[in-house]
Amino acid sequence: MKLSAQGNDQRGERRRIPAGVVRRRAYSIAGAAEEQSTTTRDIAESVHSAAQHTARASAEIESVERAVELGAAAVGDITAWTERLSSRANDLETKVANFFSRVRAA
Repeated sequence: MKLSAQGNDQRGERRRIPAGVVRRRAYSIAGAAEEQSTTTRDIAESVHSAAQHTARASAEIESVERAVELGAAAVGDITAWTERLSSRANDLETKVANFFSRVRAA
């Protein structure tokens, strides 16, 4: 297959472009298109991978968030139990002091 084309020179006159030049340019364009296709595919794969990593990170953040909520609830429970225990210790201390006061008075 012999490729050739016509073009205009600087004076606007038609001139014949050799088939070899047309073929080299066609191969060059085809190569550039293939390279662009490969680059686009690589970009798409990178975006897909980033989306997967983002989804995993989001799931991990939600897991940590749940753990923090459970930890906060446990701290609240411990605080409530500590306050009750402290109150009962104060009551017991008062009762023991009253007991010894009565024993001494008797």
